[in-house]
Amino acid sequence: MLKLDNVTKVFKTGTFGGASLPAVRGASFEIRPGEVTALIGESGSGKSTLGKMILRLEPVTSGTITFEGTKHRDAERQAAPGVLPPRPGRVPGPVQLVQPRVQG
Repeated sequence: MLKLDNVTKVFKTGTFGGASLPAVRGASFEIRPGEVTALIGESGSGKSTLGKMILRLEPVTSGTITFEGTKHRDAERQAAPGVLPPRPGRVPGPVQLVQPRVQG
C-alpha cells in the first residue's frame, strides 16, 4: 500500500534561496494493492513533483510517504522500489561510447 499524509514540497528560488515556491501543498491519499489511480491536473500543478517524491527522486519538505509500511525517511539509504541507486563516478559521454580509431 502507498500512503501520502499531508505531503508538501517547497522549492527554494531566487538568489541564495531567499524565496520559496510551493509545488505541492498537503497532498494526502492512499492506494491499496490492485487499485489503479490517476493524477490529473493542469500544467504546473505538481503531478510530476509528486511522482518524483514517491520515487524518492525529490525530498519531501514536510509530511510522510509510506510504502508497504515503511516510511520513506526511514528508508532513505535504501533504493526505491524499481529504481537503481545512484552510482558515484563519472558517466561516459558520447565520445567515450565510440570505439577510438587510430589512423597511421
